[in-house]
Amino acid sequence: MFISFSSTLHHKLHISNNQESKIKAYMEEKRVPHVLIFPFPAQGHINQMLKLAELLCLSSIKVTFLNTHHNHNRLLQFTDIRSRFARFPGLFRLESISDGAPDDHPRPSGFTLDFSKLFNMNSIMSPDLRNLLLSNANTTPVTCVICDGIMTFAIDVAKELGIQTIAFRTTSTSYVWALLCLPKLIQSGHIPFPENADMDESVLAVPGMEGFFFRRRDAPSFYNVKEVTNPALQFFINETFNSTKASALILNTVDDLEAPFLTQIRPKHFQNVYTIGPLHTLLNNLRVATNGHDRIDFSSSNHNGLWEQDRSCLAWLDSQAVKSVVYVSFGSVAVLTESQQVEFWYGLVNSGYPFLWVKRSGRGYSGEGDENIPEELREGVEKRGYIVGWAPQEEVLAHRAVGGFLTHSGWNSTLESLVAGVPMICWPHQVDQQMNSRVVGEMWKIGVDMKDRCDRSTVETMVRDVMCGERREEIIRSMAEIGDVAKKAGHITQMLKLAELLCLSGIQVTFLNTHYNHHRLRRHADIDSRFPASLCFQSIPDGLPPHQPRRHFGFLKEWIYTVDVKTQIEPSFRHLLLSYQSQNNPVTCIISDGVLTFTIDVGTDLGIPTISFRTVSSCCLWTYFWLPHLVQSGELKFGGGFCLILFCEQIDRYPFLILVQFDD
Repeated sequence: MFISFSSTLHHKLHISNNQESKIKAYMEEKRVPHVLIFPFPAQGHINQMLKLAELLCLSSIKVTFLNTHHNHNRLLQFTDIRSRFARFPGLFRLESISDGAPDDHPRPSGFTLDFSKLFNMNSIMSPDLRNLLLSNANTTPVTCVICDGIMTFAIDVAKELGIQTIAFRTTSTSYVWALLCLPKLIQSGHIPFPENADMDESVLAVPGMEGFFFRRRDAPSFYNVKEVTNPALQFFINETFNSTKASALILNTVDDLEAPFLTQIRPKHFQNVYTIGPLHTLLNNLRVATNGHDRIDFSSSNHNGLWEQDRSCLAWLDSQAVKSVVYVSFGSVAVLTESQQVEFWYGLVNSGYPFLWVKRSGRGYSGEGDENIPEELREGVEKRGYIVGWAPQEEVLAHRAVGGFLTHSGWNSTLESLVAGVPMICWPHQVDQQMNSRVVGEMWKIGVDMKDRCDRSTVETMVRDVMCGERREEIIRSMAEIGDVAKKAGHITQMLKLAELLCLSGIQVTFLNTHYNHHRLRRHADIDSRFPASLCFQSIPDGLPPHQPRRHFGFLKEWIYTVDVKTQIEPSFRHLLLSYQSQNNPVTCIISDGVLTFTIDVGTDLGIPTISFRTVSSCCLWTYFWLPHLVQSGELKFGGGFCLILFCEQIDRYPFLILVQFDD
């Protein structure tokens, strides 16, 4: 990947000593950053926003995490939140306010979706939030409020006090876009659905959904209402459009995963949209980098739940064969009827695969007990199943024994399964889950969609489809491609972000890719409409035959061995630069990936300065410098002659280096 920019705006990169001193003086006068994070009172929302809080603390930003009294107490009871955040002295504080319900209210899962209580809760919580923000004004005042995208009364309170606000949506981008389309759908008569409507009929009035067959049954659960005055429908319409009053929007996603929907949202509805997902992967990677270890202790790092984890299931998984277990969890809100539970049990037992089922303590289904379960089913469960009240889900999905995930398709679960490479059987329950399951099954093709069906035969068939045979092979191939996008911000992603930053500074940029990756970006990342006109895309060959696979693990090694850069890539790169130099707006600087050092020779020949962009950590780069010494001393031996060493021999040839890092 290469970035070049033109001479007409090159001066914008230069900062004089006088300007630098002014900037430093301005920064010293600024208040210490202090972020208040306020999640919606449900586990999936709290989980994501606690991860965001830790990311900010790792960046030395002061955070106050505000919860309801009830959820605050449950976090203290079931997690290690105090000891985990104790490593950030002075940076993290827990606060809580009332949710409006009596202390002895049982708060079953459905309470979070009782919209009459939600409206009342908002009016009760606003004064407490205002008082909390004012109480900090004379000590370390809050400088920014990051509130849940459906807790937008916090935006109004913060704006009254002159505090910046950012909305955080913990759902998929496709779902947020579907919400933004609601007023037009109502106006055009698509909502409410006609009586006895064909639920498999396509909904064509939602731009961006053309890439896959979006049916009525795939729409968010509250689309299917009888009246537009329905409280749930009105709640989500109001909250979604109120959230656009925030200065920015944060989404737990990856640009390339949901590009068609992000294109619709920005900049029409939100001028500033920040995609920072998958949050759990980003946080885990940063923990590793910060702690100096190559792995993290999940047992004390990742539990942000409101239920106690039963870690005994990990020992049970250790005793199972590789990719043999079906993990079953319907999240923290869904409630199964006794009949539904029995059908799932029969389907799982009849599939012949062992299964680990999360059945929340007394709240996982609406029956009073297991007395009515047939004896033969009970025996099958005892033989093949393992049941816990709550499981350490990230660890379970990453376990070698887990081969499939029967899920409610919550966004957290979807991203965690995607990153872990575990195919999904989707049985969505409410809100965004219907859309997520359709994206998994139809758009990404990394699972099967079982929505609106709950019979033992279908469960058995879909479990077998996901666990073995041709269908699984197809899903695994798709998972390898999609999962790679979600797991890492690779070379292209980082340099695209740099290109966009340069364009926002008024600099003209040419982004050069290989033909293969250029076409994939156009197909999956919507680059033609997403970026400003000052960003031009070009491509050259990578030296490999057009039909040769380029996504397998050994591709880099194969490319190094088979492609002669000097004769197969460098001439195309030189020709492109010469074509620009003959125009009125020649390239004045080349920013190239640090492993593509042939660009230095071409740039030097043509009198163009070069800058290296390293997409790895500073620690990793330092080890590259030491590789020749380690090899020469015999401390490190390369098997098979893999030529990573070639990267190191050219590493110090650039006059300038760009690194994505924190100085501390």
